[in-house]
Amino acid sequence: MRLEQNALGLLHAVVMGVAGTAPSFSIAASASILIAASGRFAPAIVLYCGLTMLGIALAFSRFNRDDPNAGASFIWVSRIFGPTMGFLAGWSVLATSVLFMASATLPAASATLLLIAPRFEHDQTVLTLVALAWLLAVSAVTLRGTAVTARIQSAMIILEFAVLAVIGTASLLQLGPEAARQFDWTSFSLAGLDTDGFVSGAVISLFLFWGWDISLNLAEETRNGQRASGLGAVLAMLLLIVIFTAFHAVALVALDEARIAAAGTNLIFVVADTLFPRPWSLLAIVVVMLSTVGALATTTLGFSRTLFAKSRHGVLHPRWQALHPRWHTPHQATLLFAALGAALLLASLAIDNVAEVLKIAVTAVGLQAAFYYSLTGYACAWAHRKASHGSLLELLLTVIWPAASATALLAAAVLLARDFDALTTGIGIGTILAGLVPMLWQRHKAPARQ
Repeated sequence: MRLEQNALGLLHAVVMGVAGTAPSFSIAASASILIAASGRFAPAIVLYCGLTMLGIALAFSRFNRDDPNAGASFIWVSRIFGPTMGFLAGWSVLATSVLFMASATLPAASATLLLIAPRFEHDQTVLTLVALAWLLAVSAVTLRGTAVTARIQSAMIILEFAVLAVIGTASLLQLGPEAARQFDWTSFSLAGLDTDGFVSGAVISLFLFWGWDISLNLAEETRNGQRASGLGAVLAMLLLIVIFTAFHAVALVALDEARIAAAGTNLIFVVADTLFPRPWSLLAIVVVMLSTVGALATTTLGFSRTLFAKSRHGVLHPRWQALHPRWHTPHQATLLFAALGAALLLASLAIDNVAEVLKIAVTAVGLQAAFYYSLTGYACAWAHRKASHGSLLELLLTVIWPAASATALLAAAVLLARDFDALTTGIGIGTILAGLVPMLWQRHKAPARQ
């Protein structure tokens, strides 16, 4: 039995790539942390990190032209650097997805409570229960198939972009000349930013951009997947660079840094509340909630397809390649993801406050994303180092840019990891190394197919 065939087209590939990063949620979860770390240089760091990530998207797109596969980086890195590095790349996708699931459900729950029961917004127990409800609802939808999920995502993305565009336009109209006076183009030079601020901002920006590669995980379910999935991911990245850079610039003009820090995970709402009267500003909360739910769905798809591919390839237990007889989805892998997300959410109650949970999750996701993205970037550069000699453009797009991007991501992750506390180190690095256990166990039981 095969995965659902021809469920997506090029437009859906773009939508899924954008939805995978959850623009509104990612801004809400990380913008205040990023601005606290980098100040007025935050838009520049977002722009440069986006261009770096575009190099990785080009690497994914190039690999996808030769071998569209649900396992994406797991398969490609295995082919170039061997089964151990490939397994760890795929394992990092799984670990990052679970961490993201736990962190993303909390802002979704917070937005829900802010709309229907504001007095419980800061009650961590109630917040966690609502997050669990969202987790179960999203898992139920993704079990029904990629086509159903893509249709829902398309509607949510249209609404999300519309509201973000209105907020951006309104800020320019209301602030007008004042915005022009406050905006400083010299902040894009990064000359006044110290190394720590740059490194912290870069890894936080990784969290902003992480998730676009879901388009490649769905290549087997996409019409003309060899071309459409890779192109969709690249187009999604270009859109995201514009959106994220513009919003951080708008936030710094509309609010001072102290108010941004106080906004926490409600930054989009605070900006909207500054510009619009109630109840119109509440639309920002709805958008964050929908964006978060959309990201939960795409993350579930990415986890289940990666686990499916690893199982199909023989490096994990064969049960995870089982497909639902009616919906053609890896249902057991999806249910496992829901169970792991629920367990991690309940475990997060041991940490005193939600802000600390989000900070650890954002940092760990950025670190793990840097690991498997950089491996894929290096693999692409190495695999195509000779084939690209006939074309300068091909050399730039498949060797130089991916390799430079991989080096930048890896350097930022290593520099940041030096200052991790024990808990963040255990979550960010420990969960990657934990993948060695199932890898060695499966090799002992049944050697992987090479």
